[in-house]
Amino acid sequence: MSDKFDAMLQEIVNYDYPQLLAGAKATLADAFQIFSRFGNKDQATAGVIGFLASAIAIDNSFSAKEQQLIKDLFGDVDFMSILRTINADTINTLDKIVDSLPPEDKSTLCLLAIYVLAVDEHINKEEYRYLMKLID
Repeated sequence: MSDKFDAMLQEIVNYDYPQLLAGAKATLADAFQIFSRFGNKDQATAGVIGFLASAIAIDNSFSAKEQQLIKDLFGDVDFMSILRTINADTINTLDKIVDSLPPEDKSTLCLLAIYVLAVDEHINKEEYRYLMKLID
């Protein structure tokens, strides 16, 4: 699976910004559906934002390109404040939720994370390990 995953990852990393944004928007709707199983609309929104914040925070960096993509996805959400709240407990809780999901839902969330992380035109080692853990 790693070779196929790596090829898909590289293909998405090579996308331009409009392609990444379009892919993220399309996948975002599915992510909201996944997290809506765990609560109401506000809780689903918090789940998706928390999930993306944990993906972005994995390398302790929030680039200008990532910030722009998040702004284009969520509007004026204070994502920096959310990022500051992400800690090991948050990541562990989200990991448990994601681990409980069927493989197709894990793949959807992984794809959403890839669209967001790929906006920097590369996936670093920490991000790659995070993505592999998502689909493991």
